[in-house]
Amino acid sequence: MKPSESKVILIFDKFHFSSIPIYLAVPVGKSISLKALSWIKKFSMKNGRPLIFFDNKMADGKYIGDTNIHVHGPAHFQKHIREKIEVGEVDW
Repeated sequence: MKPSESKVILIFDKFHFSSIPIYLAVPVGKSISLKALSWIKKFSMKNGRPLIFFDNKMADGKYIGDTNIHVHGPAHFQKHIREKIEVGEVDW
């Protein structure tokens, strides 16, 4: 799949976890396609990088400026990010 057809923006080095860059995958539209998400997950695992990806929430067919956050990577990374989300310490 060509990057221009994936409808996802992949950000490589904005955030770090224990000095390891975190990959962020942001959909262009409601969500990342299963095909693109599968590739991104494999890519992040191959490169030893944790991944955070998003779905854009909609109401009445319109985007409402809120997202669902998904965390992919080692269990300790997932726990760390979920704890930060719960206390409001993340600002994507």
